[in-house]
Amino acid sequence: YNIAAQYHERVLTKVDSVYGSNSELAANVHKSLGKAYRYCHRYDKSMENYEMASRILNTIDSLNPELSDLYDKMADFCRYAQKDTSAAIQYYLQAIHILKTTFGAHQKIGRYYVALGHLYDGLEEYQTALECYYRALDNDKRVYGENSDWIIQTNSSISSTYRDMGDFEKAIEYLRVNKSIIDQRIEWESPRDKTSQYSAYYRDLGDVNFLQKDYTSALDAYFKKIAVDTSEYRDGGIFIWADYGKIGSAFLCQDDTVKALKYFIQSLELFKDQYSYYGELKEFVDYENDIKQHFSQSDYHHALDCFVDYLKYLHNREDPILSPLAVSIIMMIRQSFSLNE
Repeated sequence: YNIAAQYHERVLTKVDSVYGSNSELAANVHKSLGKAYRYCHRYDKSMENYEMASRILNTIDSLNPELSDLYDKMADFCRYAQKDTSAAIQYYLQAIHILKTTFGAHQKIGRYYVALGHLYDGLEEYQTALECYYRALDNDKRVYGENSDWIIQTNSSISSTYRDMGDFEKAIEYLRVNKSIIDQRIEWESPRDKTSQYSAYYRDLGDVNFLQKDYTSALDAYFKKIAVDTSEYRDGGIFIWADYGKIGSAFLCQDDTVKALKYFIQSLELFKDQYSYYGELKEFVDYENDIKQHFSQSDYHHALDCFVDYLKYLHNREDPILSPLAVSIIMMIRQSFSLNE
């Protein structure tokens, strides 16, 4: 990425000398430079080039659709690299303004509204988040129709927000809307697309049922998710280890520690099989041996402690996918502790 940035800087010098520093081509090079510097973790240089591209494009045409793409990149940068939620919100709003003014409805408007919804959800401004999702639905129904993947994903986001609000009835209502769309929809790009949508439905349904302490229904949903995934992927997919962790947590909430630990051990073994890199690390081997040893000795309390330590180890690795999954299972196990002290 450092080499890429160096070449882009050389290109920019050429472009400025031939076309001028305020040309649209110069703006595009600044945009590419912003991306390159971001990957180099030179965040000041990244934002500096994004802002330069923005100034040039605004001078040429303040409603240039290219600006909406740039604002999307700047919002993404503020959101993840700078952790500046307020700035990210403003950039998404500017991107939406350009596309709505120019096109009315547009494919990307729904995505920007959903991104805004996620930001407001993170701020616990749930009503504002829901407003963003409903606007995304309105746009996407006009662009894609009633039964597109985007509609399903936005309904899932709405359900998630209602779940965060503690309104489990509304959360399940939107999941059932998704189930109806998936059941009735005929055209799919591939069978795996349909499988993934059913899988997400059962995952979300299980999580809602778990939170409202309906563990029997949660288990039913998690087992159905595994059955759906296994029908498409022989090994159940790379995240099946997390499903087994959730199942173990549900049994733990029902005070069935032995069965819970059996699923936790299966979760660990599946993880090791699918992420061989971790399976070869000494720390991972130690956790696995300790859990199995304590379990074989009927020392379930220490076996459970070791499993939680293993999840904390995954979380501390800060993998963008594995870390949140590990945290979610830790939170589910904590719920079982509060129930069964």
